[in-house]
Amino acid sequence: MENTEKKTIVRNIGWLTISKVFVYLLSIVTITLIPRYLGVEGYGQLNFALSFVSLFAVFFDVGTGILIFRDVSRKKALLSKYFNNFFYFKIYLYILFFVVIVLITLLLPKLLIVKVLIVLLAINLIAQSIAGYLVVYLNSFELMKFSSIKEVLLKLLIVIFIILVVFLNLKIIGVALAYILSSVIVLFYIIYVFKKMFKSKIKFKPVFKKGFLLSKLKLSYPFALTTIFGVIYFNFDKFMISFMLNDYQVGLYSTGYTFYGFLIGIIALFSTVFFPILSRNYKSSRFKGILDKYSRIIIVLALPMVFGVIYLAKDIIRLIFGKDFVIGFIAFQVVIIFFLINAFNQIFNNILTIHNLQKYLFKLFLIAAVVNVVLNFIAIPLFGIVGAAVTTVLSELIIFVGMYVKVSKNIVKFGFFRKLVIPFISSILMLFGIYLVKDVLKVVVINNSLNVLFYCLVGGLFYVSFIFMFRYFKVKEIFSLLKEVRK
Repeated sequence: MENTEKKTIVRNIGWLTISKVFVYLLSIVTITLIPRYLGVEGYGQLNFALSFVSLFAVFFDVGTGILIFRDVSRKKALLSKYFNNFFYFKIYLYILFFVVIVLITLLLPKLLIVKVLIVLLAINLIAQSIAGYLVVYLNSFELMKFSSIKEVLLKLLIVIFIILVVFLNLKIIGVALAYILSSVIVLFYIIYVFKKMFKSKIKFKPVFKKGFLLSKLKLSYPFALTTIFGVIYFNFDKFMISFMLNDYQVGLYSTGYTFYGFLIGIIALFSTVFFPILSRNYKSSRFKGILDKYSRIIIVLALPMVFGVIYLAKDIIRLIFGKDFVIGFIAFQVVIIFFLINAFNQIFNNILTIHNLQKYLFKLFLIAAVVNVVLNFIAIPLFGIVGAAVTTVLSELIIFVGMYVKVSKNIVKFGFFRKLVIPFISSILMLFGIYLVKDVLKVVVINNSLNVLFYCLVGGLFYVSFIFMFRYFKVKEIFSLLKEVRK
């Protein structure tokens, strides 16, 4: 990579890393406070409403977000043209989304409080989507510090308002209102930043050119369809659990997905940073070298997370969600396996997207979504939330196999499975170290549920030691990175 690209990557990783640290610290408050405050059933109702709204979120984007990110990151001069041509189109989509979701909600055989919750969360999603759409342009110019600030500000506001909700005892509707208020404030901040950064780059002249929109939608619709079927297999299981079982089971099941969201943010950080660089160099001889670094980072992070979380599942659930949620620990463990496959899939998804193979991605997600829905109708009545979790893993495996085969045969071979060997061995040795400290020596530093954090620290130290011992990452690579950070 060129020096300017290295500096850009390091700078963006720096911003995104700092933001993730703050977001994670703040998330500790939300993911522990909200489930405990609402209880298992209330938490299930909240997650059902969030999943239901997410099923219609594709109306916001129709695949244009990824298309804009890819194209504008390659050619900055497209900024004004894309923004002006999509302006009215986006407004129509937001209006359509809200009307559709309200009409469908009225027909749902659910409690009135759940229906109100769905409408409120739809408003919240609109505010978040507008902000996210503007951030796509900022990220295309590799101004990812604003995306970082946005995430921290949103989480900080949610924490503040949730604490206020608990103090005033505003119940589940208060939680939804806390989300809305936080998202609206963040939206105003992003609008201000967008106007400031692009004031001289965009001549604001919104138009509605059918020819332009149709030409772009022909390119973006596979992204949209991929998103639709991705959302179906990611959220439809909660929807089915709610109707086939009850919201109490949704609450138990949602702990795994909540923690998945906590972990996948780390992976998404590196995917966001590397995507523009890979996109610019996809025809260059340097593409494989950049891909090698990117994939090794994802692998070295994802594997120990999964091994450690599965082993310490009960302790982690007890610490974060409370003892009432521990009964769902098996489903929690299975969902964490889904996280591992999903993390790997981000690598291949980016490669296929960069090479304009979104139609192939759509076919994969269609197959996965159909398999997921069919198997859930069989698995949920027989095996409950564990069956739903296993079905999700199988769906993700279908996507992984399809992506891996396509990339390996038609684009690039970069030794993916060889890269797994050392992190896998290091993760096994890490587990042995945790087992020795936790179950053999029975070391207790903090005499309560917080002691699991000590085991996580012990495991992390073991893992990092083995990674360097086996020279998966060389010390000089770390010093080179630190040198760039100092600069």
